Amino acid sequence: MAGKSHPQRHIYVVDWSFQLKYTAMLVIFGGVIMGLFGAAVLHEVRTNSELLEGKRIEASLSGTGGKVPSLADFQAALTATDHRQMLIVIGTSLIVAAVLGLIGVLVTHRVAGPVYVLSRYAKVLGEGGFPRMRALRRGDELKGFFEVFREAIERLRERQAAEAAQLDEIAKRLSGPVAEELRSLAQTKHKSLGERPVIIEQPAESQSP
Repeated sequence: MAGKSHPQRHIYVVDWSFQLKYTAMLVIFGGVIMGLFGAAVLHEVRTNSELLEGKRIEASLSGTGGKVPSLADFQAALTATDHRQMLIVIGTSLIVAAVLGLIGVLVTHRVAGPVYVLSRYAKVLGEGGFPRMRALRRGDELKGFFEVFREAIERLRERQAAEAAQLDEIAKRLSGPVAEELRSLAQTKHKSLGERPVIIEQPAESQSP
């Protein structure tokens, strides 16, 4: 029915290999860290329980003449476990921040490089030429998009070559100023078919393809 609106569909997984690979990496890392963190916290909780029962202090004082633990002894032991729990939380937070930072650098490095190179190729296309394309690095992402981009450029070059040949053919059948204009336009198209080298001006050598 004309004019009927369709509900907008949200597609969250566009590139399965790329998105699921890094999602799995984050899930595995998070699971390992949370498992270690939970084990450490559980150990401290058990320690506090034993302290409340007096077992830890009794064990630490066995051989000191059977001295009865005082309130100060309990408070000192609980303070020590609280201090350890704080160190566990701070240490876990620092580890998570550091590893997430490393993963972020890895992902952006593998994505930003291809995006930058493709933007340089697109600039050459915008100037009316065709870039001399090179393969991406082995660890780079967006290889599927890069192949689509490369095939689109090849089809564009083939179409422009066909148009130039067609203009030459038409110019042969004509004479006068119109024929000369067609020949000039065809010559311009033929010249633009050559590949232009693309200079990748990046601050770091590791960003080049």
